[in-house]
Amino acid sequence: MDTLTKEINHIIVNEADLINEKLRGLNFLESFKLKLIEKILPIIDFQNFPLDKTIEFVSKSEKKLRILVILINYYNKPFTISRKKMDDDTLFISFNENTNLNIYEEDSRSEFKSINLYKNTGICLPFNTLINAKLNKNTLFIEIKSKDLEQPLTK
Repeated sequence: MDTLTKEINHIIVNEADLINEKLRGLNFLESFKLKLIEKILPIIDFQNFPLDKTIEFVSKSEKKLRILVILINYYNKPFTISRKKMDDDTLFISFNENTNLNIYEEDSRSEFKSINLYKNTGICLPFNTLINAKLNKNTLFIEIKSKDLEQPLTK
């Protein structure tokens, strides 16, 4: 399992380095979402699921223009995330099982959009987004937070 997380982390960092450095925020995350899924799927398919224990892996990659925080989690039991506020632009990728996300409307604690994130798909969310997530058992869930070190020009 250690090799699985290290291999996935290595792919994420390498793919991020290949993206044009002028892309920022959600555009950056969207540009490499499909490439990541395409590169990680063969590794996942090679692995025998369900795994016997939970995985929690965190790593940080700091480059000259951005910081990436990579969280790789495997849940062998159903798991719920409640009222999580995104501090940075974030990419979520769900492997093996579906994940249900509730994305709250801006300035609302009760109105939300429910999105079913099918297995082997991902979604990018901007910072300050408030979510709930319901993950099924045997879900490999990757969360990539991207923070730009240079502020974009305005006006």
